Amino acid sequence: MANDTKNVQKAPPAVLPILISNDSANAGPCCYRRIHTIGTFYGRFPVYKAAVVYRNPLFYEKQTPEELFVALKCVDMAEAVATTELAKEAQLNEMAGLKNRRLLVVEKPFPISGHLCLAWPYMGMGSIRYIMATKFPDGIPEKFIPVILKETLKCLMNLHDRNISHRNIHAGNILMNHNPEIKLLFAATIYTSTEEQILQSSSSFLPPAAISEWAAPPEIYPKANRYSYACDMWMVGITALELAYGGLKVSSREELMSLVKKFKKDSKKYLGIEKLKRSSDRECLFSQDLQKIVAGCLKRNPRKRLKASKILVSDVFTLMESNVNEFYTHVINEPVKVEVV
Repeated sequence: MANDTKNVQKAPPAVLPILISNDSANAGPCCYRRIHTIGTFYGRFPVYKAAVVYRNPLFYEKQTPEELFVALKCVDMAEAVATTELAKEAQLNEMAGLKNRRLLVVEKPFPISGHLCLAWPYMGMGSIRYIMATKFPDGIPEKFIPVILKETLKCLMNLHDRNISHRNIHAGNILMNHNPEIKLLFAATIYTSTEEQILQSSSSFLPPAAISEWAAPPEIYPKANRYSYACDMWMVGITALELAYGGLKVSSREELMSLVKKFKKDSKKYLGIEKLKRSSDRECLFSQDLQKIVAGCLKRNPRKRLKASKILVSDVFTLMESNVNEFYTHVINEPVKVEVV
């Protein structure tokens, strides 16, 4: 985005008409009404929560609460570089979303009042990182970590089978709604939430929103070489540690790699994740099988890293007792421990 001007872009209209069908009897949505900002993309462009306005009021009765809102990106088309990049990402997202229900897929981009806009389903529970920061600051309960990883791995397996890499796997890009479902942001739907920006501004540790950069696999850090599926798998391992620790609170790349090295070493003699934590009163044990899987994702040699398809047939995922519904119920019933305002 270096070629874009640094001026603040013009805000899109408060109400954005969308043409779905010329059929006057169509009861589908006719426009989106912006509600408030929920984040930014490309470092400076806003992302909005928007209400879906239907032609026929009776249509509201047929919708679930999740279907009444969308997340909305708009970029002033005078920003040539940003507009071109967003259009490319939207095309990649649509292609990747075919037959992949665990991916948040954009609707067809539409121009309005000099802006290029695109929308996708709003995920009312927010990101796993936000859920973790507010309700599980010491880490997600171990029995639910495979639930989150399983949905992530199934999404990745679908992408990898079609020769597509995700390139941005972390807890901030894994979202949950009230249905309940766990889905991944990808390409055009990726953004940094307002909550993450607040958490980042109040911390002296490396910013979680940029974890894909400072926690990148060794073969592409610090200089980005060719990204591979194995890079995605490294980030799955990093995400697992993030879930277990309640965030990777490190101040440098060296500190992160020291943590990874210790984890892999301890996985061979199986100490359990609670032995690795600096301080926590929570009694939790990272099971031996899951610890070995995470270590297998974090192998330095990318050719030796586990693949999503192989992990999914392991006992950790085929025999796990918890599911998304149970995790959702647990999250809803868990009191808020940290306010993000």
